[in-house]
Amino acid sequence: MKTPEGITAKTPEENAKIFAEHFEKNVFSRLSNYDKTIIDELPRTPTNHNLGKPPTFEEFSRAISSLNNGKSPGISQIPAEALKTMTDENANIIYELVLQFWNNKDIDFLAFHQVLLKILPKKGDLTDPNSWRGIALQEVVSKVLSCIISERMQTFMIKNFARDSQYGFTNKRGG
Repeated sequence: MKTPEGITAKTPEENAKIFAEHFEKNVFSRLSNYDKTIIDELPRTPTNHNLGKPPTFEEFSRAISSLNNGKSPGISQIPAEALKTMTDENANIIYELVLQFWNNKDIDFLAFHQVLLKILPKKGDLTDPNSWRGIALQEVVSKVLSCIISERMQTFMIKNFARDSQYGFTNKRGG
């Protein structure tokens, strides 16, 4: 791996530092460019407090069922298939942890906020950090929470905002 100045790294630690600097500068720090005045033109809707209610066991189970098999797991190395094959007793334990996380601001699981970053080669000069791409592997229970929130938001958006030509963000109609 080479630094932007063209100096070749000699140790795995130097390679890691080059990747860290590259991803911090060129990937994670990118700013979005949009017209901020457009926000004033968006229609206002009343707050929907139902979106923040604790997930039901049915939502939890549906989210687990929707996880894709064969995907790389997060830091814990627990794959989606493990959650899908849990006994009811184990499912209830995980569900209770999700409810604790959801309901109590003082309970937080660090793994829900962390990802395992894997670096995969693209084409070209592999000493150039731009010839690599990062894949963030999210913890499976975090994916379950994301699925629940996403399903709720999609339902809300379709009910309140979507037009026949605006379904790009939905599973069934947009892809």
